Amino acid sequence: MKQFSSATIQYFKDNIDNIPPKNSRSMLIQKIKPYLKKDIDILEPCAKTGEFIHDLNRFDISFNITSLEQNKHLFNILTSVPNSNPYNSSFFHLSKPHNFASYDIILGAPPSFYIDKKTDIGNKFKHWFVDKTNFYFFYFMRSIDLLKDDGIIAFILPDSFLINPYMQLLRNKIITSGSILHIERLSNLFTKTTYNTILVVYQKTQNID
Repeated sequence: MKQFSSATIQYFKDNIDNIPPKNSRSMLIQKIKPYLKKDIDILEPCAKTGEFIHDLNRFDISFNITSLEQNKHLFNILTSVPNSNPYNSSFFHLSKPHNFASYDIILGAPPSFYIDKKTDIGNKFKHWFVDKTNFYFFYFMRSIDLLKDDGIIAFILPDSFLINPYMQLLRNKIITSGSILHIERLSNLFTKTTYNTILVVYQKTQNID
């Protein structure tokens, strides 16, 4: 099984990044497959080189995909991916189009590093956490807000999601707004991370705003 596209392999020659390999992405795609229908709205908030979009393009179904990538180098790679509809923008830049829309599916592998309220993002969303938290926390929290009712989040995350005390406010929001449909540990084979990863699939059942 070819784990990465040629563009990603080329990118890895000079960069280390947490782009999930084919075996992990395939497990995610398999879990969201029942929800893939014509003309649904899909968001990838941290698209990197567009590997998930390549996977979606293998379906003979027309999706409305929006992909975001703040890094200019990665964005330039993303523009060559068919049907990616890319924007060179941060997921947390509260502007049109992506933050004034709602989505049926939000998927991907958010970045992982610790952040506190002294940072720009931490200060902007300081009401979401107590002291410090992992950056992927913000991706999950914001994604819940942007989901349609019955919408799906499918993320590959560090396994700290399960037990880290800094994740408690996120776990509270998950309980009050929907439910976890699936959690599964993933293999570290072919990955570029130093931590163990899990697949998390969540469904929103009510708007708590």
